[in-house]
Amino acid sequence: VSATAGSLVLLNLLDPYSIFGRSTAGLLRPLALLVQHGLASLLEKADVFALSGAPPVMVAWGTVGGIALFLALPVLLALFRGRLYCNSICPVGAILSALARFSPLRIRTKDGACIGCGKCAKKCRADCISLTPGERKARVNASECVLCLDCIACCPTHALEYGSGPRITLAQVDGGRRELLALGATCAAALVSVPLRSLASVGFVPEQSLPIIPPGGLSFDHFTSACTGCQLCVTSCPGHVLQPRLAAHGGRGLYQPTLDYLQGFCDYECNVCSNVCPNGALLPLDLGTKQRVQIGMVDLLEDRCVVYSRKEDCGACIEVCPTHAVYGEDRDGVLYPVTDGELCIGCGACENACPQNPRAIVVDALAEHGTALDPAARNHSADAPPPADPNLGNEGFPF
Repeated sequence: VSATAGSLVLLNLLDPYSIFGRSTAGLLRPLALLVQHGLASLLEKADVFALSGAPPVMVAWGTVGGIALFLALPVLLALFRGRLYCNSICPVGAILSALARFSPLRIRTKDGACIGCGKCAKKCRADCISLTPGERKARVNASECVLCLDCIACCPTHALEYGSGPRITLAQVDGGRRELLALGATCAAALVSVPLRSLASVGFVPEQSLPIIPPGGLSFDHFTSACTGCQLCVTSCPGHVLQPRLAAHGGRGLYQPTLDYLQGFCDYECNVCSNVCPNGALLPLDLGTKQRVQIGMVDLLEDRCVVYSRKEDCGACIEVCPTHAVYGEDRDGVLYPVTDGELCIGCGACENACPQNPRAIVVDALAEHGTALDPAARNHSADAPPPADPNLGNEGFPF
C-alpha cells in the first residue's frame, strides 16, 4: 500500500521513534510549558524571572487526540499481549525480525535435554517459544526472540543455551513454503504497484492550500516523502511556529509539521530546524542561505486592510518585515503597505503581526522553494521605517 501511494504514512504512524517523538512534542511538551508558565507567574510576583519567557503552547485537540490514540496502541498491546506490537506490527521490528532469522547466534535446545515442562514458554516475554505437539522439545522462533535470556535462567534441566547453531532457511520456520510464497507475492505486488503511484498520488494532495514547508524542505514532495513526523524540529523551534498537524499535508503525511503564523513566525536569525532533522526531510542550511530561502509568498488583501479600507495608518506588517518585502508608500500623508514578492522569504512576521481578524496580509505556501533577492537589491527601505526586532512579534501588536 505504501509503495502504491508513494507515501510513508502507514509506516510513520506505527514507527516507534515517530510515536515517541509525537508523544513528547504533542503531549508532554505542552504540559511542561504550561507548568513552567504557571510557576513563572508565581515567581514573577516575588521578582524572580528565572522561568519567564516561555509562553504555553496552543494545541489542536484533534491532533492531540490522535497522538494519544497511537500512543495507546503499543501501550495496551504491551499490557495485554506482551511484545505483539513489536513482533507483528512495528516496521522496525519487522526489519529486525527478518535479519534475526539468519543470525548465527541464537537460543537453541540441546538434544535430549528438554523435558517439555513449558516453564520457558510461560516465562518468555516475546511469546516466541512453543512446544511441538507429540515431541517433548521447546522450539525458539529466532525471528521474534529478543534475547532476554530469561528462558535459559528458568530452565530446570539447562536444556536451553545461547550460541551458534545450524543456519535456518525460510522454509524451515513459521509456515515453511506458505510463508515463502507469501513473501514472494508481496514483493511482486509491490513492484506491480509502482506504476500506479502517479494515479494514487492525486488523492494524497491537500484539497485546500498547501501547508508551509520549513526552510530546507526544498518542496512539498521532498518534505512529505522523507519526514517521519518525529517532531524534533517542532520541539527545537524557539518561536513555536512549527506545529504538528493531523492532515494538513493530505494523505502524504500525518502529524508532519507546518508553519502556523497565528502561533508565531519563522525567526530571520534562526536556522535550528534545518540542522536538527535526522533524516534529510530538512536539509541543513547555514544562516545566510536560510535567510534567502523562499518558503512562501506574501499576499496583501487590500479589502481587509484598514489602511486601504479606512485610510488609517497601521504599519504593523511594515515594521516587522526583515527583508523590506513589505514596505510603505506615502500617499496623502498615509503610509500604505506595498509588497515586493522577489524580496519575500515567507517568514510570516507580517501575518503574525497583523491586528486584523481574519488577517489582511497572509503568506501562501510555495510547492517548490525558491530564492529571494538580496534585500540590498531594492531600495524600499528609504521610504519605510527600519524593520523592528524580529522577536517583537512575540510580544503582541508591535506598537
